[in-house]
Amino acid sequence: AGVTCSGELCTVGRGEVVPMVGSTVYVKKCNSREQGAQPGVPELPDLVEEWTVSMEGFLPDLLATFSVAARGEEVVIEEVKAPCQLQGGFFTTAADGAENSEIEFEIADPNGIVIFTKRAGEGLFHFRTGTVGAYEFRIRNHQMLDKQWVTFTVGRKGEHGVLEEGHVSTVDASVSALQELLQ
Repeated sequence: AGVTCSGELCTVGRGEVVPMVGSTVYVKKCNSREQGAQPGVPELPDLVEEWTVSMEGFLPDLLATFSVAARGEEVVIEEVKAPCQLQGGFFTTAADGAENSEIEFEIADPNGIVIFTKRAGEGLFHFRTGTVGAYEFRIRNHQMLDKQWVTFTVGRKGEHGVLEEGHVSTVDASVSALQELLQ
């Protein structure tokens, strides 16, 4: 148990492979008093926790919901023209509405090297691109009979201006500023 690294990839806790170049890996210790917890075995944070830490200010370039046929695969391609921070996520629902849907999700760099993989019903990703070119987001449904609905989003961190309180003025402040200019 724990984190084992080989080159630029690390295996965390339950076997998820996490790219280490420009990435943040989250590992928290299990509380041995929690029911079912195994002392010394790390666990990954829940989705809300990870979103709060790593997806602040996220604005998607793409947000799409589509079906993936039983035993099918869909590939989304994101062209990267300069190194950047890519981030996003996926969420699945079984066609029959069952809550235990899961897909296999992979990210491959322009050289075809898989840099991230996760098999789950939901997940987030965030990494610094090191290579310019087409990144592939591969979504596979291993269900034998049922299609899966997938909502997928991806965007570049920091490329969109986020409206902050200091960017907005009240109507009264705008009128006062105009009056001063006219006098």
